[in-house]
Amino acid sequence: METERHSPRYSAIEAWSPGDILEAMIEGQFAAVAAVRAARPALEEAALAIEPRLRDGGRLAYAGAGTSGRLAVQDGAELMPTFSWPQERLLLLIAGGRDALVQSVEGAEDESEEAIRLVRCCAIDPRDVLIAVAASGTTPFTLACLREAKQRGALTIAIANNRDTPLLAEADHAIWLDTGPEPIAGSTRMKAGTAQRIALNLLSSLVMIGLGRVYRGLMVDLKAVNKKLVRLEQNGGPVTLFFADGTTATADAVVGADGVHSVVRDIMIGPDRPIHRGRIAYRAVFASNLLPQEISRSRVKWWGEDRHIVIYYTTKDRSQLYFVTSVPEPADWMTKESWSAKGDVQELRKAYAGFHQEVRMVLDACPDCHKWAILERDPLPTWSQGRVVLIGDACHPMTPYMAQGAATSIEDAAVLARCLKDVSFDGIEAAFRRFEAHRKPRTSKIQEISSANTWMSGGNDDPSWLYGYDAWNISLDEPAPTPGSSKSAEA
Repeated sequence: METERHSPRYSAIEAWSPGDILEAMIEGQFAAVAAVRAARPALEEAALAIEPRLRDGGRLAYAGAGTSGRLAVQDGAELMPTFSWPQERLLLLIAGGRDALVQSVEGAEDESEEAIRLVRCCAIDPRDVLIAVAASGTTPFTLACLREAKQRGALTIAIANNRDTPLLAEADHAIWLDTGPEPIAGSTRMKAGTAQRIALNLLSSLVMIGLGRVYRGLMVDLKAVNKKLVRLEQNGGPVTLFFADGTTATADAVVGADGVHSVVRDIMIGPDRPIHRGRIAYRAVFASNLLPQEISRSRVKWWGEDRHIVIYYTTKDRSQLYFVTSVPEPADWMTKESWSAKGDVQELRKAYAGFHQEVRMVLDACPDCHKWAILERDPLPTWSQGRVVLIGDACHPMTPYMAQGAATSIEDAAVLARCLKDVSFDGIEAAFRRFEAHRKPRTSKIQEISSANTWMSGGNDDPSWLYGYDAWNISLDEPAPTPGSSKSAEA
């Protein structure tokens, strides 16, 4: 049995250095992913078979023992909050019952009679689906669950890490995850467990997508526990918040940190229309081993007359490469402010055909990409009204060319916290005005430079005003530093 076999590769693992041990175990995790990829056709077939049964009102049952059982139960339990899968249509059968979720229950995996009893008590029938998981493929409890469910007409799916085992042979759909021997012999919580977790996640997610529980990449049946704000009221005292479900709440102050599509901003100032200045961006992350050779520097921005591309590694070991571009394109192509629209790699390569050979090498290696319109907004006339204030993208959204969107939002939070420190109820409005007076000149300048896409283009820009800003210690009683200001020179 492969999962129990002692591998010479790891025979002296306890004598290795900690770094080498970790490297060996990480290597095993990659092997687990590879095993799942090899099983993709079987996963797809199983999902397509499961879908009609569940669509007709059938129940989804998971069965397993030990690590495999706990992984199966976890996957099933997550379907309820993620996809609003009804609890009454979910059966979780684990050897040893609830106790086995947090500790080993001696001998439970051998209890075939208990397995048969559980399946019968659940009255599993031909409308139902049972997913049985066992690394060995021979676990008596799991095998008994599968056999009894199949005898009662249920669709059966088996996931195992050993080939030609009873569980795989007797299931309607067999998913073999060839993970081989473990770094610690027999410890199937390692490679085998990882592969099972991935396979279960992929299988159940694919089924839920097929059942229409995902739309445009969103979990449309997610159980929402948040509130949708529709109105704010101030009458010289606390702020009253009104929600779409008819409920209300009262607060001393409201901070609108709700991003570029800010509801608080729309309530304060009115809906705005983003500005498209005829530029789009492509982006992608892919494995650097697709490149014929390494790029010459770890990160670089390549400039052209009317376009640019930024390329850099995203991991310390340089295994992943990222790029983002900015190119002109007519305004008749638009997407919603989203990063999920697919781009055309051939179109992208054509746009950079005249660039340096290293840029062309990266784009030739890129397997696919995303594309989105770069939309802008003008600086707001005010960031606060009474005891309501905006921070971050809610009040100063900016193009990505200076990579300052997140940074300025964090600065906002730090400065606002300082402005509010030790302030009484009656001082909140003045604190918000102080916050805006200090922060607005800085963020407006960053918006302006970022929009023009001129930052560091000449190679001699003084970045001290930008990177030398200390949100925790700078004086709040004067505007934050901007290019050429005395504070900038001091930084």
